[in-house]
Amino acid sequence: MLQQGPIGLSGFLWIGALALGLLVAARFGGLPLTGMGRWFLVPAVLFTGAAVWRGSELLMALDFLALCAAMVLTIRGARGANVAEGGIFQYAMGAALAGFQTFLGPFFLLLTDIKWGELPRGKWSERGAAIARGLLIALPLLLIFGGLFVAADAVFAQMTDRVVTEGLVNNVGHVFRALLWGGLAAGFLRATLLATEPALPDARRPASLSFGAIETGVILGLLNALFLTFVVIQFRYFFGGAALVEATTGLTFAEYARKGFFELVGVAALVLPLLLGLHWLQPPAEAEGGGSSRRLFRALAGALSAQLAVIMASAWQRMMLYQREYGLTEQRLFATAIMIWLAILILWFLVTVIRERRDRFVIGAVLSGFVMLAALHLTN
Repeated sequence: MLQQGPIGLSGFLWIGALALGLLVAARFGGLPLTGMGRWFLVPAVLFTGAAVWRGSELLMALDFLALCAAMVLTIRGARGANVAEGGIFQYAMGAALAGFQTFLGPFFLLLTDIKWGELPRGKWSERGAAIARGLLIALPLLLIFGGLFVAADAVFAQMTDRVVTEGLVNNVGHVFRALLWGGLAAGFLRATLLATEPALPDARRPASLSFGAIETGVILGLLNALFLTFVVIQFRYFFGGAALVEATTGLTFAEYARKGFFELVGVAALVLPLLLGLHWLQPPAEAEGGGSSRRLFRALAGALSAQLAVIMASAWQRMMLYQREYGLTEQRLFATAIMIWLAILILWFLVTVIRERRDRFVIGAVLSGFVMLAALHLTN
């Protein structure tokens, strides 16, 4: 039971216990954990419990992604970074750096952070060193003499095989997982409490790489024309009803709804990265022609977003019709949730990027994903 899901429930329990312990220590134990990052330990603990609560493998995979995001934000925030602001590049680089420091943290602890020569040496440390030396010498001797005994007696060989197979080999996996999660916990604590926030590379666009008003107008103008054509056709069919669809396409209304839903969701998922990329390519407002290019982008991107809202409403209506005909399944529920989240992201794009607050977009996208995932857990 504890090995279900992408990392196993035991892995979730390790992470949850670590996050909860760090949160309690910061709140009541005087642990020097400051900054906004400590608040992301709360969703880490909640999504750990959610993974144990629901048995859906897809939900557990999403819980794992949410845990990773919460841990990355905890590390960055604890090291002084402003997690409320930042571009996509900064968040991606910060996530890669946090993962690097977490996985290699145990080695830094053992090789550089711990000053072994400065540790106090008492009676127990001397005895421990003596025991370790004895084990290193005894192990090869046990293997040599044990191998000879196994070859000499069949009963002893059977007993040895049973002990090795059942007592050692079957527990190797448990020992490995304990070492793995213990090492990751040590790396996470080191990255959160000891490491400093390095300066990330600047993600500014090169001056030679930019789209002016002409390129922006051509790209977004043609896309707006295509989307407008589709929107007009959608209005015609959905106001015309099932009879018009069946007469024109040869499909039943339910088949027509099923056929187009995922394609329309794919359109919505592709438009947002496209608009983000085009906005990144816009010249600065103070540059020559930069102000007019940005105004044109805002107008055409806003028009495209409005038409995208109609397209997503069409996809929503198709899914509702499909569910009435064939019922609700887990996959259809998740597809509907993804569509709702995409709609939230597009609205957030209009609130932030279109209003020249691009640095707030990523954190809003992450937090809205947390909320959507929590809603999925509350839905039975």
